[in-house]
Amino acid sequence: MNELIEKLRQPDFPVLFNFNNLKNLKINNNFKKLFEESINNKWINKIYKDLYTLSYDYCKSYVSLEVIAQMIVPESYISSAYVLSINNWIPERVYFITSIAKNIDMDIDTNEYMSYSYTKLYKNYISYGITEKENECGKYKIAKPLRALCDYILKRNDDCSCFEYFTDYMRIDFDKFEKLTCNDFDELQGKFNIKKIENMLENIRKELKL
Repeated sequence: MNELIEKLRQPDFPVLFNFNNLKNLKINNNFKKLFEESINNKWINKIYKDLYTLSYDYCKSYVSLEVIAQMIVPESYISSAYVLSINNWIPERVYFITSIAKNIDMDIDTNEYMSYSYTKLYKNYISYGITEKENECGKYKIAKPLRALCDYILKRNDDCSCFEYFTDYMRIDFDKFEKLTCNDFDELQGKFNIKKIENMLENIRKELKL
């Protein structure tokens, strides 16, 4: 372990960083040599392009996959199948993070740090039903479950005209819907201007008598 790694392990240095972050450190003239040594010895792991973190042996905190998703494409939010899975709305386990982006469609495999899928789903960006969370690695935007369901249905272009589609085909337990409130629907209805999604929200709300 060299001087650079010792600096990166300090509490005030971010868990996820880019090369410009390193320039703020007070390192001697061998800075580039220390960086190359750290990469070659795998003390620093390159996640994607100009995004790095310390290896598991030296990292002072866990590495948040959600924050990585946000840092790769800042103008995006985590949604769709991944959100439905981590909230136990669907029984399937999702092994990649799905995000909705403003102006990009791409899939990224970082090997050690999971795979990421970005989709430009909307012509005009819709910010409703999205919340911001923060952990030791940083901040990230993520859809609430009902918003994630809207994104999921629109992305798949499925026929969800019957409520049984959700309970029988998607196998969403009815008690998940019962936890929704009027505010959840008020936040989203009338915002999409997409007939399929607006009808879906109206049908679910009628089924729940909200």
